Amino acid sequence: MLNDNRICSKCLEVKHKDEFYKHRGCCKKCKIAYQLNRYHDLKDGKRDKISWYQGSQDTTNERTIEILSEKLNRKTGVLQVEERELRCSEDFNHNWFCFRWFMYTVIIIFGVLNANWGWI
Repeated sequence: MLNDNRICSKCLEVKHKDEFYKHRGCCKKCKIAYQLNRYHDLKDGKRDKISWYQGSQDTTNERTIEILSEKLNRKTGVLQVEERELRCSEDFNHNWFCFRWFMYTVIIIFGVLNANWGWI
């Protein structure tokens, strides 16, 4: 068509759109090279899944500490948390509708129990 060329996000070369996977930014060649490299690194023991997870977890913990220290009030030493409104996001009509159907169900159940066993 008019613009069938795209730029690969890895090698930064202009290539035809057929050389890309659908909805991907890097070309097939770069994606295959990455997957092969990752597979062989895991196979040779250069990188294993557990150490990758622990490394990622350490960086996440460090960033979490930084974020919390930014929110910490310097004068009082109390963590400042932004206020949130704790209300149901649905409107009143939806809540009333659900409540009515719940009550109808309860009334029907008690009516059946009363008719069968005379409980009430």
